[in-house]
Amino acid sequence: MDELFTSLFSHEAGESDPDFSSRPLSGFPPPPPSEYPPPRPIPFASPRQTEKTQSKVVRVPQPQSPHTLQASGLSLMQVCELVLKQLYLHGNQMGIELGRHARLPFQVIDEGLMFLKDEKCIEVASG
Repeated sequence: MDELFTSLFSHEAGESDPDFSSRPLSGFPPPPPSEYPPPRPIPFASPRQTEKTQSKVVRVPQPQSPHTLQASGLSLMQVCELVLKQLYLHGNQMGIELGRHARLPFQVIDEGLMFLKDEKCIEVASG
């Protein structure tokens, strides 16, 4: 142990060994490049694979956006909680902005806004 300590800290005694060739190495040396593991395949599809899979793609029509609270499948409380959370995180906003952030049409958000206004949970500046 004393030999290891002396060999590691011999530079403090005035001896210099800048390339560390005489000092013992801990661990194993790295493997040569020929022994590196093969690279991982890239997760992107080749043009050939894309052509094969595109023929199997089935186009599904986009769902219609809801125009009422019942059509959205959300309860009034869920919409109110969503509106209050948006206002807490983003501060003062217009109703259209609230709808954009919630990814819902304004008609759906409007019922929640009216309820929150009647309950005096929010203050509407105009309208």
